[in-house]
Amino acid sequence: MGTTSRRSDAQAETRAADPSNSSVTKDPRGGAVTFVPAPPPAAHPGARLAFVQVLTRHGDRTSINPLPNETREQWRSLLLSEEEQAALALNAAPSPANPALLDARRVDADGEDISWHGQLTKQGLEQLVHTGSALRAWLAATDLGLPASRADALASAAVKIRATGTRRTVQSAQAMMAGLYPPVSENRDENRDAFGNAFGGDGVRKRDAASDGPRAEPAEPARSFPPFPIEVRDRFRESMFPNPGMACARQTELMRALDGDVLVLDAEARAWESEALSAVRAEVHERNVLKRRREKEKRREKEKAAEMAEAVEAPSDGASDAETRSGEGESSVASVAEPSVFTKHADGKRSSTKSDRNFTSRLPSATSVWEPLQARLNHGLALPRGVTSRDVARIREAAEVRYVNRATNAEGAALAGGRLLRELAEESHEVVVASAARGGEGDTSVSRVGKKSLKLSVFSGHDSSILALLAVLGAFPGEWPPVASTVLVETWLVDERGGDGARVPGVGRPHWSERTISIASSSSSTTKERDVLASDEGGSRRDSFHSKAGEKETKAMVRVLFNGAVLPLAGCAGQEDAKKGGLCSLAAFREMARRRDPEDYKKACQPREQRARL
Repeated sequence: MGTTSRRSDAQAETRAADPSNSSVTKDPRGGAVTFVPAPPPAAHPGARLAFVQVLTRHGDRTSINPLPNETREQWRSLLLSEEEQAALALNAAPSPANPALLDARRVDADGEDISWHGQLTKQGLEQLVHTGSALRAWLAATDLGLPASRADALASAAVKIRATGTRRTVQSAQAMMAGLYPPVSENRDENRDAFGNAFGGDGVRKRDAASDGPRAEPAEPARSFPPFPIEVRDRFRESMFPNPGMACARQTELMRALDGDVLVLDAEARAWESEALSAVRAEVHERNVLKRRREKEKRREKEKAAEMAEAVEAPSDGASDAETRSGEGESSVASVAEPSVFTKHADGKRSSTKSDRNFTSRLPSATSVWEPLQARLNHGLALPRGVTSRDVARIREAAEVRYVNRATNAEGAALAGGRLLRELAEESHEVVVASAARGGEGDTSVSRVGKKSLKLSVFSGHDSSILALLAVLGAFPGEWPPVASTVLVETWLVDERGGDGARVPGVGRPHWSERTISIASSSSSTTKERDVLASDEGGSRRDSFHSKAGEKETKAMVRVLFNGAVLPLAGCAGQEDAKKGGLCSLAAFREMARRRDPEDYKKACQPREQRARL
């Protein structure tokens, strides 16, 4: 039995003992977690699941910033083959095709092969296939109405997928879809997946006993249906990146200040008490110093040549440092956790800062040393001499202290996760409104019909995506999100009146700060009439509608779960206790998201001194 199966058994026992505690069992070594849903909200036995949004962290990957003596050869047997990558693309593919991925570069400025840095491994693929399979088993047992077949799901646009612009997140989304809708061939006697490997390895079972769905079969070269489309946004438009392109100067300013707090420095100091970890840090530092010197020399040579030619050109975005592009989105990467020492101005030129002049004295942080160690530990690869799994746990704890400290800063949390939270809240609202429209006149637009049929929205991101969302929700548990972690936003429809017409206790009593939304279901009502928002002053807001006039009043409510555990949402007015289901009204959730998303993100990202001068 694989490690994932053993972990799943332990999780089932934990959930049976306490239904409100459905979180996954943590791997003390920091490895992957398996998908576990929570029981339906106990306080509302008649509630219907209407929409699900799932934010996932990609599966296991290679090191993004490898150790000095780390090579591709050490990882070769764990990397996806070209055939496996091609099979993944049959399940889902970026649309439009061939987006500009941040880790598309194959060699760095020194000509070294970096194509294997930060790439999804076979083990990571299996983890996300399992996530998709477990998600399918759960949703099939609910009344969500997710189409059972791939063809129906594609035809109805019931599933929407988005991934950040990296190979590992795109491939993780593809793997998840292979688990959610397994490719089926005519030969049902075989039981092999689309990647040429039998189910049953760690992270993937041959058949999920809880699933009535078809088994995964060999992929057919010719298909009667296209792959699921995956949206890949430009990096600067992607809200799953907490600080896309390191363009938010105020966020960088805040993170540097917070990382200098005594509790963060003390936590890192405790990690470096390990002689083995300290030795690894020294080796990484020496490698980084030599690399930066070479980069600096090449910049000087380029500038000198440009001056001689009297044609100075600003470097393109594609000329940015390899580590920034391949590591975008990962909180454990130096280019994200510790912003580049070079500031990129509006004219495209780079200027060195004080830290550039003192780069030889800047030692690597705990996060940048921990990242490759954790990747190797997850795959059973040898650790550097003297380093143990306990050392890896110790340095992970130092990284967690850093990010707990960051999460407590409301301004920084809003800049990092406010945009994504707002998107999730508004998408849920749009689906509820479209579902209530009943296809009346004026509701036949592509966007309206698409939202009406949408059941599942998948976001394939990074640890930093999850960290940012949990921080802005004020619900960061203080533990690093392992690979294959999930955040679920569930939207439920709850009857506000029972069979006798009496209002159900605890439902339909919005907070005073909410505004009113009345969604009539008659075909004569227009979109504008169904979605009228009163001003913030006085009155309340409610995402509710009548299925039939005078019979039933239904209210949209949401809850958020991290790896199966219902999260407390201090900013969501009227949230129920987690043991009752942890629901709060969609209206309150939207209001919380609105307050925590900066009104003018570009302005909010200006450095403090610049904003003070305005």
